Amino acid sequence: MTRPEPDQAVRCLACGHRCLVKPSRDGVCRVRFNRDGELRVPFGYVAGLAVDPIEKKPFYHAFPGRDALSFGMLGCDLHCSFCQNWFTSQTLRDPAAVSPPQRCRPEQLVALAEQYGAPVIASTYNEPLISSEWAADIFKVAKKAGMSVRDTRQRTPRSRRSSRSESVSRSPHRPTPSPIGHPTQCHLGSADGDMVGG
Repeated sequence: MTRPEPDQAVRCLACGHRCLVKPSRDGVCRVRFNRDGELRVPFGYVAGLAVDPIEKKPFYHAFPGRDALSFGMLGCDLHCSFCQNWFTSQTLRDPAAVSPPQRCRPEQLVALAEQYGAPVIASTYNEPLISSEWAADIFKVAKKAGMSVRDTRQRTPRSRRSSRSESVSRSPHRPTPSPIGHPTQCHLGSADGDMVGG
């Protein structure tokens, strides 16, 4: 989801902003950045993780009365003043918004969903377009396990436009996660905010 530009810049095509990301700079989302002419993307962690009723996604018509394992990451390409998830979406802009990331693998998230009887895994809490590579890997594992996957992205007018006319090249290598500390177990927040082992 990138297009090379002159002087080692990269055009990020993940969301409607279509950021021109120059070397050693990041996009408006603050999590997709250019290292030596290569776009680096968020990968291998969650910043928000919970089991929610499917109706909160809002997919009231799919699996009514069931739960979904919801995951989200840091950063966002939107700056909504009413955001209920600002502690993760704005953590890279606002020092008061603090949500520590937790390293994990797709298989761990799928196992958690199965443990809690959630037939759906949803990418949510921030704009999922900015972490689509990671979400796609999670969704592939979930689909192999027979689960349904959902992307609850906030759509902006520009993100609805087709990018078929743009020349898009995919990176030949796997995205490299940003360093976020030592790997930890994934945890699952219960409804009352307590953390339970996963």
